[in-house]
Amino acid sequence: MFDQLVDGVSAALWNLDPSEAVYLGKHEYDGVVPELTEDAIGTQLERLRLLKDRLQGLEGLDADQRFDRSQLIAAVDSALIT
Repeated sequence: MFDQLVDGVSAALWNLDPSEAVYLGKHEYDGVVPELTEDAIGTQLERLRLLKDRLQGLEGLDADQRFDRSQLIAAVDSALIT
């Protein structure tokens, strides 16, 4: 469950910024240009908010998973601010 959620959050972040995904070695994002319409961005940001809520609601995580969760939440918060 946790790993799938991590994948979902990562994909949502990379869909907003495909160049970051490429920088991180995710070459399936090579040449991907994000849709920059207001509706598309709003949809992506709402997806991130929902994923963040799911991350925050997870229980029973080990120390490494809690650390990873905190890093992902910080990344989501950064995307939501910008």
